[in-house]
Amino acid sequence: MSTEKLAKELVVRVTETDFNTLRFLSEKLDISMSEVVRAIIPRIPHLQPPKETQEKRVSPLILENYDQTRLSEILDEMIAQRKAKTLAQEIKVQLIDCEHKRDRLTKTTEKRLLRWAHPARIDDRTEFASPKAKEICRILYGFVPERNN
Repeated sequence: MSTEKLAKELVVRVTETDFNTLRFLSEKLDISMSEVVRAIIPRIPHLQPPKETQEKRVSPLILENYDQTRLSEILDEMIAQRKAKTLAQEIKVQLIDCEHKRDRLTKTTEKRLLRWAHPARIDDRTEFASPKAKEICRILYGFVPERNN
């Protein structure tokens, strides 16, 4: 046995058959039952957790002919008011200033947009930005998706 001080106690109930097996191994190996258990534990197979039954949520596609002018106006207003500025700048870079056409926002930007559209608390920033975020959703997707934290 190691020189480590035992600090915990574990009580395990076993069947009569398992107890007899542990006692037999203990006697044959000339070690205590607890040492037999400690020797057996690393050999217990690791069980895989059940696979998630929930499908991963797919980001909504951006409409092909969304109102880019109105979107740009909203983003400029958010940047000027310094409320949800990061969101506005990200959307502007991804959709307005971008040379190639995107069919989805990045996952981070989409999460940020939905957090603003469905805020957890109401303050002066969210009173301004939440309606803007909802309008952005309607412009880009045609609806306001639910927030999935």
